[in-house]
Amino acid sequence: MRFTGLFIAIGGVAFWLAIPRYMEEVTVLLNEIHSNLVDFILIGLMILGGIVFAYDYRTRKDENVNDKDICQKIHEELKDGIDSLDGTLTRETQEHEIEGKKIHYKHIYMNRKVFEGYFNSGNFNHINHKLQQSLQDIYHKIKIHDELVQKVVDKQYVNDDIIELNKIEKEMLKEIPSMMESLKKYF
Repeated sequence: MRFTGLFIAIGGVAFWLAIPRYMEEVTVLLNEIHSNLVDFILIGLMILGGIVFAYDYRTRKDENVNDKDICQKIHEELKDGIDSLDGTLTRETQEHEIEGKKIHYKHIYMNRKVFEGYFNSGNFNHINHKLQQSLQDIYHKIKIHDELVQKVVDKQYVNDDIIELNKIEKEMLKEIPSMMESLKKYF
């Protein structure tokens, strides 16, 4: 829909200019109805195209999110994740014993839909480039975390999966609060 109005206007002009054989026949037919009908139709198509183009441009401009909104939404999503990991929210903690050592991890799936939405839409590119790689790294860990939790749920895990899950959670407990502080600077 982005260029619909422009295509309508160009299409109208192209029809009348690029197809002379039909133009003559249609012009004769329309001139029998009214002598200036061809001009009115051509002008009407151009005006209609301009209106649609302007409306579409204005709508898209209003829909665009700015980096402040993106940073704030991602911050909120990360806060939900860290609250689940650090015990602020009550979440089930699992315990596995591996080689005599007790390994703990949270049995949760962490949210990443906001980040993925911004990333897939291209809006992620609007935020400060210094944040982009760090955010991608954190969300990659969240994705791995969720995949490992799914392996546990499906009972298709090995001990190394539990050790990796514990390691990733410890890393995220350190990295996410720091990233949240960095994001706050932009909203």
